[in-house]
Formats: sequence, structure tokens, C-alpha cells
Amino acid sequence: MLQVNKAGGGIKINRGNGYWAKNSRLMKSIQYIIILLVGVFFSIPSEFEAADTLQTKINKARPGAVIEIEQGEYEEAIIITKPLTLKGIGEVLIRSCKEEPTVTINGENIKLINIGVEYCGETEEAAAIFVSGLNHNLTGLHIRSNRFGVRLHGANQVTIQN
Repeated sequence: MLQVNKAGGGIKINRGNGYWAKNSRLMKSIQYIIILLVGVFFSIPSEFEAADTLQTKINKARPGAVIEIEQGEYEEAIIITKPLTLKGIGEVLIRSCKEEPTVTINGENIKLINIGVEYCGETEEAAAIFVSGLNHNLTGLHIRSNRFGVRLHGANQVTIQN
């Protein structure tokens, strides 16, 4: 029971000798447990959270890493500027209708393996895949484009094979 006394111009709160006043340690422990449970609840990812985009996975990967892309369709344009391998597992399609190419490769030692790439934009000079840099390998790609499939610009030692 709380009692409020207005004595001497100030306010004093008397908590009395009730159950919670006697067990303030228990109350604090309960508060800490509740805070801990709420924190754990909000830190567990749910199945409804959006998965990382391909670009996020590319950005997080260390040079030389192999990123396996699970079967599915991905609506985004990606840019690869470090040595990586993107490998499609099953039927993978990366599609973009933006102005920039669906896949931009710029750097050295980048590999694309077993990936479908679709460019559905209308930019005159755009390509599904834009390649510059050195020593790239594009293997087993399926390309659909309103314009160019693969555009090489300042690219050397690039292998494109089925």
C-alpha cells in the first residue's frame, strides 16, 4: 500500500510494510528476468524477416569467397568489385529493369557460374552483364535482354563458356 503525505512543502511516499516492500530483491529479480526475456525475444530472427539481398551478401563476403545462391528469382541489380565466385544452386535468376546492368563486374578474378540473368530495362546502351577488369570467368549463364547480353569494356582475359 502506498501512502502519500504532503508535509513540510514536499511529498513523501511511504511504501508501507507490504509484501513488495519486504521483497524488493524479488521484485528487482523479476524485473531483470522480464527485461532479459524481452531482449532475447526481439533478438531472435523470425522466418518473416527479409533475407539479405544478393548485394548485401556480396558486400559482406571476403575476397576469394564462394557465394552459393539458392534456387529462386532475385529482383535486383548487383555490382561485384572484388574477387568472388557467385554460384547458382538449382535454377537461379537475377532480374532487373533499372537503367544500370543487372550484373556489373569490375575488378579481377570474378566468377559467375550457373546463373540466369535478365535485363528488362529499355536503356539503349545497357546490357544484362557489364564486364570490365581482368581475368573473369562466366560459365553456364542463361541471359535474356532487351538490349545487349554481355558487354565488355576495358576487359582482358575474360572467359565466357557454356
